[in-house]
Amino acid sequence: MSKGPDRSLRTEKIRPLLERIKGQATQELDNALPKSAIGKAMAYFLNQYPKFDNIFFWTGG
Repeated sequence: MSKGPDRSLRTEKIRPLLERIKGQATQELDNALPKSAIGKAMAYFLNQYPKFDNIFFWTGG
């Protein structure tokens, strides 16, 4: 990924948004039926969340 303005935008805008969605999904997962569409979607998102660091915030190395 680039190290210019795109990276700065991802860090400033996307990371807080993803963290907010993760927090809401974590809280609401207990209220959703595991086999419902929303329960499956939240579980999938939470399971895939670590990959977002690689996709959006990879710094190279």
